[in-house]
Amino acid sequence: MNPGRARAINPHLLTGAHALGALPDAELADFEEHLAECPACADEAGELSETAAVLGNAVGHVYPIALRPRVLGAVQWVRQVPPSSERVTVLTRRQGLWRAGALAAAALRGRRRE
Repeated sequence: MNPGRARAINPHLLTGAHALGALPDAELADFEEHLAECPACADEAGELSETAAVLGNAVGHVYPIALRPRVLGAVQWVRQVPPSSERVTVLTRRQGLWRAGALAAAALRGRRRE
């Protein structure tokens, strides 16, 4: 791998991304240099490519070629769903208005009793 890269990536962790064709061009060139020097990664990448091909052939329909670049381009704008412990309830406008009205009514009842 080339020194001085913007981020340090362990090349041994890129075999799956390579097998699926998901490496950016700059990382692809560096990883292919690594494959020439690391027989273990070359074997693993080859096996994963074969597995990906078998799984790909099991698909009942084929997607248009233009879909992959569109999905990869759009994924940068998609927010990851937070873990269930961090989920917040999102109310519809009607539910929010109902809740605000109920809170206002409760506050007014509390003021009358004082």
